[in-house]
Amino acid sequence: MKKAILIGIYILYPLLLSVIFTLLRNNMYYGGDGYYHYTDNKVILYGFLAVCYASPFFGFYYFAKKRPFNQWLLFVGFILVPVYSFIYDYFDPSVKFQYLAAIIYLVLYALPFIILSLVFALIISKKDRRKE
Repeated sequence: MKKAILIGIYILYPLLLSVIFTLLRNNMYYGGDGYYHYTDNKVILYGFLAVCYASPFFGFYYFAKKRPFNQWLLFVGFILVPVYSFIYDYFDPSVKFQYLAAIIYLVLYALPFIILSLVFALIISKKDRRKE
């Protein structure tokens, strides 16, 4: 049961971060009716963006210490981020080209962490083979 919960956290955490970032980004604009819908403080938005980019490294560190499940499942959560962006922009198009937002999410967030997690999994696999 603990293994299933940890797999769920590792898969859903990047998706949850992208959902929160999307909602923050969409609510930080001037509505034209005399007030800002959420806030005009960009420190909140960019601070959360820093959390989005820093937290996977803490996840990798925890995984390296505990190894709660198979290392080849690490990248799955990052695959869902551009899929979420595509579906969200399809139903609520903030731009005319919803493919563009999904590609931006893929190139700037998901793809680097997919590559890092696959390299990380490869290193762990080679390290485990040397121990045997």
